[in-house]
Amino acid sequence: MPYYPPSLNLPVVDTQTIVMGSADNTKLLRFEVDGFTTGTTRVLTPPNADATIAGLEVANVFTVGQTIQTTSPITFTTDDSTILGSKSVTIREIGDQFGAVQLKLQNRQGAAGAIFRNESLDLVDFGFLPSAAAQMNLRFEGRSAFHLGANNTKGELQVLLESLVDNGILVAGFGDSQTVLQSTTALTNSIKNTLQLSHITTGTPAEGLGVGLEGLLESSTTEKQSAGRLSWLWATATHATRKARSTWTVYDTAEREGIRIEADGSAPMIGFLGASAIVRQAHIADPSGGGTQDAEARTAINAILAALENFGLIATS
Repeated sequence: MPYYPPSLNLPVVDTQTIVMGSADNTKLLRFEVDGFTTGTTRVLTPPNADATIAGLEVANVFTVGQTIQTTSPITFTTDDSTILGSKSVTIREIGDQFGAVQLKLQNRQGAAGAIFRNESLDLVDFGFLPSAAAQMNLRFEGRSAFHLGANNTKGELQVLLESLVDNGILVAGFGDSQTVLQSTTALTNSIKNTLQLSHITTGTPAEGLGVGLEGLLESSTTEKQSAGRLSWLWATATHATRKARSTWTVYDTAEREGIRIEADGSAPMIGFLGASAIVRQAHIADPSGGGTQDAEARTAINAILAALENFGLIATS
């Protein structure tokens, strides 16, 4: 057993044990100070409470909330660092001039995953900043009506690029009044494809493979009933000779085709009321000659022919 003199002159060397257990005198404590800078006195200030000392090299369990005040980042150096919470984990930022924001991970109370919350503004941005590109934001916000600018209470989702011109801006407003997709570009006389629908098959594409945009309405008894569909499909699926078809249909007890548009390889084709699509028909000459002439009938026939020409259904000459 080590020898403990009845009294020591302070300071003592750091090889001297200074505390032993009251029930077990083989349990000893000493302080090691050889790691200090030469000529330096370090001060340890205990809290005004009964407390347990935490260590760097051992696992610690904190039983009360801790506040860490530092201007330096907290860094995890292992390859697979984990922060665990038995019910939820929250990371909260409160020092910004625009208010507090937080990220909460939970799997209960109606939320399974991550919850991003802005406590001051009715919007939350998800920022994506590639190393060699401009920042892109995915924004959820609420507004009383859709518009660019102020905030929205109807649950608007905005996908924003840092530069609105050329790169563009995609805005999707979800509410009880409208849904809007918008592209903002520098174009002045050409079309921008704001929305694309795609259908990829795991089989072999054939005639009839298509994609559609369907309108659903609530009937007197049932929700989400088909009311109409705008479809695009292959009339010929072979790539080298591919030809597409577009149809506009409406529903009663079945789907009824009203308009069909196709192409024959060199010219557009159109069909109405379920008829096959055809190219523009040849010119029909005005009536002339004949033994008996009805001027009023010829005037009506000429007007009909002019109308068909004006609509592009027959050639003008």
